[in-house]
Amino acid sequence: MIIYLNIKEKNYVANSIMKNNHSNMGQLFIVATPIGNRGDITNRALEILSECDSVAAEDTRKTNSLLASYGLKKQIYSVHDNNEELASKKIVKKIINGYSIALVCDAGTPCISDPGYRLIKLAHEEGIKTYPIPGPTSIVAALSASGLASDRFCFEGFLHSKSEKRKSRLKNLARETRTIIFLISVHKIEENIKDIISVFGGQRQCFLAREMTKLHEQYIRTDLNHLYISLKKDEIKKKGEFVLVLEGVKEKNETPDILLAKKIYEELSGVLSNNKLINLIMKITELKRNDTYELLLNLKRKK
Repeated sequence: MIIYLNIKEKNYVANSIMKNNHSNMGQLFIVATPIGNRGDITNRALEILSECDSVAAEDTRKTNSLLASYGLKKQIYSVHDNNEELASKKIVKKIINGYSIALVCDAGTPCISDPGYRLIKLAHEEGIKTYPIPGPTSIVAALSASGLASDRFCFEGFLHSKSEKRKSRLKNLARETRTIIFLISVHKIEENIKDIISVFGGQRQCFLAREMTKLHEQYIRTDLNHLYISLKKDEIKKKGEFVLVLEGVKEKNETPDILLAKKIYEELSGVLSNNKLINLIMKITELKRNDTYELLLNLKRKK
């Protein structure tokens, strides 16, 4: 059984924030909403949505439906990729005139691969107080269930729609040691995985989350090769939304040869060319050319 807060009773959090505002301005609340199951909304999000004057939303129809499911009805301003700059100015003007507004997206946390950044940036520029109301986000939900390293990770969002540019970006991530999280659209899932394999290889461990918290949710922990085969066989339905969590490159142990190569680089990188450095390191250590080149490249990036 799901028990919701009675939002018509004492809204302590919402009231305390709004009543403690001593300026004549309203406030902007960045409110996270469920990524699927509507029982995942927080009590605090319901309090803010019930007390604010109006709502700024990515899709007014979806947000109307969401609010109605909690017994709420609000004026909703549309803020999406095509109108965000103009809509942000109108909303900020409302807030300056004393209206408090809640920003939501279709699902999850606003601004995480969703509209809202321009509105929040403009609000800061105008001295408007902004408050995050935390809650669901698909990337953290997927990471938490992946079984992959979660102490350090990076979020890449959606890759480019064109394969050539997609591969170019992937090549920059090929030596990333942190766990990498991608969002992938249903229409691009197969070709995205194919390109990722072409750059990263098929042995990388990964976790694919589909339709999280929804009726047909599906989770797969495997390697990239088997994931691609499952997609080709339609064992993974090409429906809904996908989050891919990908294992980072495992850091090599720093052997005495690697430590010596690093020392040589630190002392002579400003004196010798890369080719001469590589040849010198290969003479003194047992490192191979490709490994030496990769090591120097990483050291140069860090520098």
